[in-house]
Order: sequence, then structure tokens, then C-alpha cells
Amino acid sequence: MVDSKAEAAVKKLQAEAEGSARDESTAIELGKLTTAKYVLFTKIRKTASGYVVSADFTDLTTGVQKASATSKEYTQASSLYGSTGAVDEITLALAGKLGIKISDLNKNLLSTGSSSFSVDEQLELARQNEEQFRKLMADYDADLARLSASNDLSAVESKKKIEAEKALLEEKQNAEKKRQEDLRAQKERADADAKLEAERSIALKTQRDKLAKEAAAKAAEVRKLKTEKQGVLGLISTLESKKKALVEIRQGVEARSVELYTQMKEDETEQAIKILEAVWSSVEKKDGMPTEAAKQRRANKVLSNNDALLAKFIADCESVRQSTMAQQNALLQSIDADYKKLAAVKTVSSMGGELKVSYGTYDGDKCGWNAYLSLYSDGILLFQDTFIVKYETLAGKTAPDMEKASDAQLEEYINNTDMYTSLLVRGDPILYFELDYNAIAAAKDKPSTYTFYFTKLRAINTVSGKVVQTSTLNEKLVREMKPEQDLREIQGVVAEEKAKDKVIKELKSKGKDIEQAEKLADDKSFVEMYYFAED
Repeated sequence: MVDSKAEAAVKKLQAEAEGSARDESTAIELGKLTTAKYVLFTKIRKTASGYVVSADFTDLTTGVQKASATSKEYTQASSLYGSTGAVDEITLALAGKLGIKISDLNKNLLSTGSSSFSVDEQLELARQNEEQFRKLMADYDADLARLSASNDLSAVESKKKIEAEKALLEEKQNAEKKRQEDLRAQKERADADAKLEAERSIALKTQRDKLAKEAAAKAAEVRKLKTEKQGVLGLISTLESKKKALVEIRQGVEARSVELYTQMKEDETEQAIKILEAVWSSVEKKDGMPTEAAKQRRANKVLSNNDALLAKFIADCESVRQSTMAQQNALLQSIDADYKKLAAVKTVSSMGGELKVSYGTYDGDKCGWNAYLSLYSDGILLFQDTFIVKYETLAGKTAPDMEKASDAQLEEYINNTDMYTSLLVRGDPILYFELDYNAIAAAKDKPSTYTFYFTKLRAINTVSGKVVQTSTLNEKLVREMKPEQDLREIQGVVAEEKAKDKVIKELKSKGKDIEQAEKLADDKSFVEMYYFAED
């Protein structure tokens, strides 16, 4: 992103930098120039014994520095841009400060340069994440204790927000605990497998290691294609923020309507006093006293004036509402588009960071391995399931009938089962999985409630790329987001006044005097029963 005001300077600098090797096809002047909202300033400083890189991420519209990071000292210039160099170090630091999600796998790659991610390394990272969440929880508790001592409206709203954030953090903390449990169980199974290593034949180990090597090479290619996108809970969180903005606009309209209502009531009182306490003219009196007809005329004039003030109040409120309709409609359209995105079936892969599959023992009765699936979304455990990975899925042939199998068939079955067990518990990616699911938003009378539908689970042979097992899940999960954002129209002061006015007019037409009608209209339960139920 280049500030268009600096276009000439940018072209000049690029021409000088490229020199005789200038390539017009990649020159910046052929690209789209636009005024930037954000800019990343980087500096390389030469020190006595090496180099230090610093970066500042700044909002150009406000001039506020959003985040900054400085690398450690690197002795070689080649280390600045190489694996685990200054750029990788700053990338991790800035991502953390800006709240940009990086998968555990990519964190490990940026910090160690290795795409292999041992169980011990994963356990340590999960432990660090949980510790970080624990510290944040303590900060939230301190903030809540401070806010609880205040009755200020802003403090109450802040408290609600912090309580919602704390609840979300608890879910993330619990997800890290669950991840550690799974990793410990995986480590125990891998340790048990390692003890069996000496008992295995050389031929079996050679075949296993050949399969593992092929799978690892192919898995690296597959991972490049399975790029991680924002998790579904992240999409819902974005959607909920749009709903919150819409709710706040409507609340603002209602607050202004209440102000107009207060002004209307003050005007009613002031103008009624003027009408009722005006000096009586001679034509309005009999024997020095106001006639009943004159009194009724003034009472009618007060009522007529009140009707005019009510009509003005409703018109003014509608004007306020209409002034925000463009924003409201834009948000509603965006929310509706997000609902459709959520409803579309998504596929998440175990080659990414969200879907985790681990393996247990072999079940002879079911002819397959116990497997445990966990779907994480934006750091939260969203869904769990257990299933069986069939022997046929890995071996390409059905398990033999134990009663009828020959000794040779049984030996092959035992060797294959042991080999594939070893591959699975060691974490060799001979299989990967894809899960199909979507989310549907509930009706407006159930605010911020979403139903997740998990439909298909596919096991794919990593080397061949073929689907080797498909399971139909038909699982459903209902989740309520906090705080909830209610998209129903606010039945506020305007609706109440319209209802009261209608009730008064209809009661008068049925013979009630104005005092009786107004008394009944002031009873909200009566109005709701009489007016809203009728509508």
C-alpha cells in the first residue's frame, strides 16, 4: 500500500534501486496506488557486532502506533531474512501484539525453523498458552472487583463486557487443558510403542519407515494446499460485532426518542396550562362564570393540541430513525450475507490447525483403531467425537475371519496391525481427515444462538490422495454467544405512545370518558392485551 502523495518519490527510488536491471513489468507505477490506512515502518540498524531490525505498525488515519517490535542482535546479515531470523522473530512479536492468530504449527516453524512438531514441544506450547490464559483471568478478576464497587452506568456496561470476555477466555483455557490431556495420552501410547520396537522384525520396521517417509513428504505438499482460514467462531464473533453495532444504533435512536418524549410531555403541560388558565372572554361566561360549553371547548382544544404534539413527536422520532436507516440497512445486509456464509457447508482438514485426530488401541471386535476427533475454532474446543479407523482403510483389505484364518493369514494380520499401530501413535501422517459442517443462526427470538451441523468425516490416504473411509455423523450442537445481541426491533416509547393513543380513541368511541380511557391506557398490561394482541 503506497500513499499516492509519495508516488513520484517511490518511482524515483525504485528506478535508482533497480538501476540497469529495471523491470517495467514489476514496476510499482504499474500497480494500483492507493492511500494507505496502515503502514509498517522497518529499520535495520548496524551495531558494533551485527544488525538489529525494528518495526512499527502505525495507523496513518490517526497517527497512533498500534504495535512495535525490535529483534535481538544478529551477527550475520544473512540471518536477518533466513529461517528463524529477525523477520520471523518480529512477525511473531507483532502478531501477538496485534492479536493475529498464528497456528501452533506455524509458531513452531517461525521460532525453531522446523516443520516437525514433537509431542513434547506441543505440550510445552499448550502449557505456556494455559499459563498465559491464567494470568489474563487474574487481570479480569481484578477489573471485575474494581468495577463491582461502582454503580456508574458505564461501569455496569464494562462489567458485562469483561464477564463475557472472561467466559470466552475460560473456554480457551479449558481447550488448552483438553489439548494437553490428548497430547499426554498420545505420548504415553508413543512411549509404549517405543518399548515394542526391539521386538519388531527388521522387515516390518523397514516397511513401516518407508511408508512413514512417503507420507511425510506427501503431507508437506498437502499442508501447503490446506491453508488455514478464520475459524467459524471467529466468523460468528465478527457477525456478532456487526449485530452489536446495529443494536447500539437502535438504542441511540431510542435514547433520542425518549428525549423527544420528555420534551413532548413538558410541552403538553405548558401549553395545557396556557389554554386552561387563559382569561375567560365575555362570550364564554354566564353570570360571571365560565359556561360548560366553554370549558368543554378548552378541554377539546387541549386534547387537539396534545394530538398535534403526539403527531410531531412521532414524526420527529421517525426522522431520527430514518437518519440511521442507511447504516442499519447496510449492517442488516452484511449480517444476512454472513448468515449465508455460515450456512454454506465448510470443510476443515486435519492438515490445518483446527482439526485434531489422535488414536487409541486396536479393537479386535470392530476390526479397527479407536480414534478421537477434536475440532478447535479460534482457540475454543467446538466439537468432539469418537470413531473407528477400519483395518481395511489402511491395509486395503478386510480383516480375516479369526475362526477361519490360516496361520499365515493371522501372522500377516498381526504384523500389519502392529505396523499401522506404530505409524499412527508415532504421528506419521499416513492418513488425514476432512470434516464437513456448517452453522445456522436461530430465529430472532433466540438472539445470538447458532446450531452447528456436523455431517461427514472422510479419511484420506495421504500418499495416494484417495478417500479411503467416509463416516456420516449427523451430529448437532447448539451454542449461545455471550453477550447476546437481540436484532428484534425495539418496542420503545414511540410504539407505547401509538398504542396508548389508539386505546384511548377506541375506548372513547365506545362511551368511556377521557379520564377513564387515559387511566386504562396508562396500564401497560391492559394496553398489551388490548392493542398488541389485537394486532
